[in-house]
Amino acid sequence: MRLAVITGGARRIGAGITSRLLEEGWTVIIHCHNSVQQARQLLTKGQGFIVQGDLGSSEDLFRVIEEIYDHEAIITRTSPRLLRLNCVGTPRFTSMLHFLSLRV
Repeated sequence: MRLAVITGGARRIGAGITSRLLEEGWTVIIHCHNSVQQARQLLTKGQGFIVQGDLGSSEDLFRVIEEIYDHEAIITRTSPRLLRLNCVGTPRFTSMLHFLSLRV
């Protein structure tokens, strides 16, 4: 399985990347803050799920990361193909996700 985690994956450039990956058969975890409707629309093109939260909030940041890593797609992944793309203007998430990926 090819799995992608895309922060800001529901709008603008993130939506374009999400759309392309879904069309190519990737399972995509779409992070969004307020763009849930747009994320749902994108998921009509393929497989994935949505995590919602404000990555500028420490509480939301840790909850979003926990939701991603507790999801069945991550837990059962047998392929090393995990793509992480940060399309949000905060590097905190990418740094934390990289740190946690070392522990999975």
